[in-house]
Amino acid sequence: MKRRFLFLLALSNTLILCAQTYSFDLTATTSKKYVNHPKGTTLNITGLEHKVSQDTYATTVVLKDEYSMILSDGSTISLTTKIDKALNFDIRTIDDLWNAAILQDVIPTLIKNGTQVNLRHEAEQNALEYISTIKKMGLEFNDPYLLNYLYSLISKISPSTLIDGRPGNINLIVEDNPDINASTYPNGTIVINTGLLSALHNEGELVAVLAHEVAHFILDHSVQNINTQIERKKRAEIGVAIATIMTGIAEGAAAYYSDGYYLPGAATAAVAIGGTAIAKQAVIDLGMEYNQKQELEADAYAIKVLEFLKYDTNSLASALTRIENTMLIERSKAMYFASQTHPALIERIRAAGVANLKDDLYYEQMVSFAITNTAFTKYDYKRFRESNDYVTRNINNNVATADDYLIKANCLLALYNNNASNQEALNLIHKAKKLQPDNINIYKAEILAELRLKNIQKATLELSEYQSVLDEMYNELSKIINQELWVRQYYFITNEKEWIDKMQIKLKGTNSIIN
Repeated sequence: MKRRFLFLLALSNTLILCAQTYSFDLTATTSKKYVNHPKGTTLNITGLEHKVSQDTYATTVVLKDEYSMILSDGSTISLTTKIDKALNFDIRTIDDLWNAAILQDVIPTLIKNGTQVNLRHEAEQNALEYISTIKKMGLEFNDPYLLNYLYSLISKISPSTLIDGRPGNINLIVEDNPDINASTYPNGTIVINTGLLSALHNEGELVAVLAHEVAHFILDHSVQNINTQIERKKRAEIGVAIATIMTGIAEGAAAYYSDGYYLPGAATAAVAIGGTAIAKQAVIDLGMEYNQKQELEADAYAIKVLEFLKYDTNSLASALTRIENTMLIERSKAMYFASQTHPALIERIRAAGVANLKDDLYYEQMVSFAITNTAFTKYDYKRFRESNDYVTRNINNNVATADDYLIKANCLLALYNNNASNQEALNLIHKAKKLQPDNINIYKAEILAELRLKNIQKATLELSEYQSVLDEMYNELSKIINQELWVRQYYFITNEKEWIDKMQIKLKGTNSIIN
């Protein structure tokens, strides 16, 4: 009787505050004895139960998280931190893959640290602040067609739900940025740069990259890393570091956008602010500096996703090789170096398989606007050959815009000076003008190409045409309400008119010499 009383008393010490259940269908076999189930037992798991309890007699409020797997017969098995070594899961679907990953790799950490609601909220707010800055500063690459395509891939890669109860979900932003990079934020936002999209050449490579980023989020890597950082510094210091980065981004973008018009087109704001990649400390503070184990783990899951979706399982090796090739062109040595905790790119390629570099016309057409955008940036970096290579891809794939033709023409004028190349440049400019006759950047390019070909009279006529267009723009200034935009356009028109006046004097003198 006494024993029964003590047992009931012990039960009364615990108050269940909430219980949540997540349903799924997963089969596992025990590789060794696990919670009274002998080795070789097949478990048909139908869900996960999460209970949050409190010791009512404790002097301070301490919440305890308990997780149990629900079996098909209605019984439950407590989850422990040793589950990853005890169960072998039968993976049949993408959902199975991620559900097993959460059970093996995420739940043990949640048992140890708790759900850490406040920490996750702070991490999400910091992530949202940076993402909001991307949008406010006009750094988001707005191509609904491309975004729709990316989401169609994400829907195949990511799980239908997160069985650990996290409120976040995978979402995407394409950043107007030539850097070869993609990042996953603590709230599930994947930011992928136009530079990376342009470096890849087929859908399998893109799926590999996206699956790698999805794995970082599903496996809760960023929160694990934030926990590590908290052990090294106070959370307040992290907030200050992130705020400093936001200020720098805002100031850099503001400085960029005050510069006016460009030929052949406006470069991305990323040029002005060092690629807009988050500074080293902010990457660390957001938990996005992944260690060697995490990077290789995300790579391994990416390969599994490729296999399930019936893509070439070497697509990750191909994607990493494309990145390596781009870095070689840009003379970057970063791929060769690794610390004790971070794998070098070449090490990841070796672990991922054998690259099978194939071009996919459908993929190339889907990302053509991103390719154009990258070409703009390369041109403004004065990397004319690289810029030319990008737009040539769009031209060869029959998806060239006026900007593609104009960029290629300007690259030819910058790289060569012979009759054939100059005539080719002029022909490209005429194609651009036919597609987009109101593109203001075309006029000066056309004039310069005619001058290269020594067509003085033609260049003189085009100067007059350009002056008429600028006169019309000047007359429309009164309709511009935004003062900053008015100032920028006014100075652009004024400077161009001044250039025309000087050129007309120069061409009159040239004509008199020729005649």
